[in-house]
Amino acid sequence: MVQGLETVDLTHLGWEDLTPRPLPASLELDQCKRLAFALVVLLELRKQKIAWGGGYPDAYEQWTEEEARARSVEILEEKLSELWENFLAQYHGPRDLHDVLWTPFFYEPRKLRTIRVVDFLADRDAPSKFVAHPIVSMTMSRAWKYGRPENNQPQSLLRRATNTDATPSKTHFLELLFDLGFLVLLLSYVIRPPNWPSSEAFGSDPTSANSYSAREGSGVILSAFVLLAFVSSPSALPLPGSLYFKILLWVIFFRFFMYHIPTVLPSPILLVRHQHSFPFATFLTKGLTRIARPLSYFYLPIALVTTFALSLSLTGPLTGPLGYTRNLQAILSPPGPDLPIIGAAPMDTRVVFLIMSVTVWLLVISSAYIIGSSTPVACTRLAITSSSAPWDVYTPEIGVVARIASYRAITAYATDYPFPPPLNLIELFFITIPVAFIRLSRDPRFKRAAIARLVWNVTVRPLMMVTTTLCFFLT
Repeated sequence: MVQGLETVDLTHLGWEDLTPRPLPASLELDQCKRLAFALVVLLELRKQKIAWGGGYPDAYEQWTEEEARARSVEILEEKLSELWENFLAQYHGPRDLHDVLWTPFFYEPRKLRTIRVVDFLADRDAPSKFVAHPIVSMTMSRAWKYGRPENNQPQSLLRRATNTDATPSKTHFLELLFDLGFLVLLLSYVIRPPNWPSSEAFGSDPTSANSYSAREGSGVILSAFVLLAFVSSPSALPLPGSLYFKILLWVIFFRFFMYHIPTVLPSPILLVRHQHSFPFATFLTKGLTRIARPLSYFYLPIALVTTFALSLSLTGPLTGPLGYTRNLQAILSPPGPDLPIIGAAPMDTRVVFLIMSVTVWLLVISSAYIIGSSTPVACTRLAITSSSAPWDVYTPEIGVVARIASYRAITAYATDYPFPPPLNLIELFFITIPVAFIRLSRDPRFKRAAIARLVWNVTVRPLMMVTTTLCFFLT
């Protein structure tokens, strides 16, 4: 249907052009789903206009085509606003608003891929006016906290406290707990590796140290680099001094800082109200990126040369290059029994933690400068505080980017019967593989929910009971 609109004069685009013919009964009887379909058509057409990458024979045709596409995008955004405002001219409850944003439609006939309005809102090129609309922001916030509303009535306090369904916020909280648990195990491993004596046991037999074989089993939730470090290590486990142990250290280094990036999931940022945490995180991330990226491009070559020259001058002209060769051989070869013991933790761990601490303080100082130089000391206070005010506390542009990041997180966790890692292994063996086999051999439209509901109720719902209690008291 979208392809049929590419040659239509967009200025005369009417309601009948945005609905299929003949009109299905499900759309004819439901105004919300009919609006959702029309919005999906407009948003998909707008996306294609933006992403068009055809060739241009000359500069004049390129300019005229770009001008025409810009005008088309502007007209489509006006049509979006017109349909949305006409819909909001009458009262609509939480269920109606949720259906407009979340109703899925098949992208192509006889295909399983579906598309929704929220999928466009989470896109980088989403229309800013639609993204920043207060009704959209509030509906998405309620979807994050309560999930899909059962009706147009507000949910009672007792219902929220006893509801064990998988809302996006509870699914994220459970995944974050698993992720933090994995990080704690990894931290414990690199601080006290297997067969690494403590400071009190200095000089004792290394074989008397505690076994870490149980921690090796936590590889089911490790990232690709951590899994590579454990699987590829020549010894039973990565030990200090080896390349694989250094991989574990740098995974910890980057994971700590990734918790503060609003586009990386799971993140503690999502535990706070999105209208407060996402604008601040986006503001700092954009500011630091704007400073760090050009500086790294400009100073990186000379920094590498001067660092190498300093190290060479400190070690001497003859032993310097040979020292680098020996260090490289020591990294690539399995560690021997004569590794130096320095305190309670290996020197590799101490060095990376020192770099991490210095980096944190540099980021704190840089962030303080960015906030102090970019945020007004006094701002205008409105008599009636708008729900959009917290999002746009820095700039409207930052507010739009923060909303898109929030919507992306909400859509990522708003799935039926979710299995957060490491429970996604259960999903792989008991749902994904059987469903794929059934679709290939018997029924191409076999629904995942037929199997997922039973497996989810047995494995994940008991954990959701605990998560529901924690989320209720924390929020």
